[in-house]
Amino acid sequence: MKRFSKCLTVLVILVVCVFSFAACGGKSAYDIAVDNGFTGTEQEWLASLHGANGTDGADGNDLNLTLSQDGYETWLLTNPNKSYEDYVSYVLSQLAPDSDAETAAINRAALSVVKIVTTVPGGTVNGSGVIFADDKAAGEAYIVTNYHVLYNGGLQKNNINVFLYGRELSSQAIKATYIGGSLKQDIAVIRISSSDYAASASRPVSVANSNEVVMGNRALAVGNPEGLGIAATSGIVSKDSEVIQLYGADDSTVISLRVMRVDTAINGGNSGGGLFDIDGNLIGIVNAKSTKDNVENVSYAIPSNIAIPLAERIVANYRNGVAEGSRANKCVLGVTVTASDSEAVYNAETKRTELIETVRIASVESRSAASSAGIQAGDILVSASLNDRTIEIRRTFDLSDFLYYGYKGDVLTLTVKRNGTEQTISVTLSTPTAID
Repeated sequence: MKRFSKCLTVLVILVVCVFSFAACGGKSAYDIAVDNGFTGTEQEWLASLHGANGTDGADGNDLNLTLSQDGYETWLLTNPNKSYEDYVSYVLSQLAPDSDAETAAINRAALSVVKIVTTVPGGTVNGSGVIFADDKAAGEAYIVTNYHVLYNGGLQKNNINVFLYGRELSSQAIKATYIGGSLKQDIAVIRISSSDYAASASRPVSVANSNEVVMGNRALAVGNPEGLGIAATSGIVSKDSEVIQLYGADDSTVISLRVMRVDTAINGGNSGGGLFDIDGNLIGIVNAKSTKDNVENVSYAIPSNIAIPLAERIVANYRNGVAEGSRANKCVLGVTVTASDSEAVYNAETKRTELIETVRIASVESRSAASSAGIQAGDILVSASLNDRTIEIRRTFDLSDFLYYGYKGDVLTLTVKRNGTEQTISVTLSTPTAID
């Protein structure tokens, strides 16, 4: 991963014991297991359910969930009026995603990932990119990557070749052109226009809401490791959000990036490639890893909720003829926020733990959009709406990320709590600030 080298399968073993319930109608537990992918006879299925030590798991030492009368009755406490069939389906659904689901996700994702080779003085630099918008009929596509992938002693704007998955022969290189980016956010966009793209199976990525990612979610990296062609690695999200500091592409500017941490194997050439969930949806753009001594499996990706709206802004500015150097920008309110409280909230139904913060306005700049709208220090942020998007504000980064979707003249509606009372404040967004 050029310039940034400094900077799974989870097996859930479910052991169950089987009981017969005369009152249970509908499908049997075996039938439901078959519906959920089991192949084999009923006897083979029964044999597969015994605990590791041959017991029925009654002592609790060899089971996570139990298909038993006690287990069903306990489940009914939080799931009233549900049938035993519902309970069996729920238990089976707690198994880790099977290899077929992961394979499908990776193969879907591969069609949106490209290999990038940039020619620089003295050789070439390898990286990756993700197709996020296109016009298939015209053979045109826009690709998001890392800024540092295109930087070597200076920004390379034209000496860029792209290779689509399945079209990675040297004779199948597609010329690409840089159209904009941000050193400080380590995001850049390049454009291709080729009949080879029009004829390929490649397509824009499907994007997930990265703010819904939690620790333990699948994290599948698809990119161009070591410049050897498009390949995949598998892991989990280790931490859904943190801020890291590192040197930018010029090796002198210190930048701060909000990223998600993963244990997925990342190697040189993966930079700019995609990080995907178990459904093959993009959750981040891979950009860095730790190579400190005694540190293993610590890699990073820029969340999709930052990378994609920023890339879309760059394309919009490019199409509107904005001068180069101003294409990476963002509307700002003129506020700083802080968390005055934080807690972990476990959802028994989804089996997820969410981190929730009380997000408070710490300060308001004079003569800013926020000041003009009447936002005050001490206001607690509750929610935000912009065009057809609405979010609850539960983390300190939510509002800042949300502003990537705003353009000059858009009206941002904030719900805040002041002195214990909720009120609505409308803010008209002004000229975006460059974030190059």
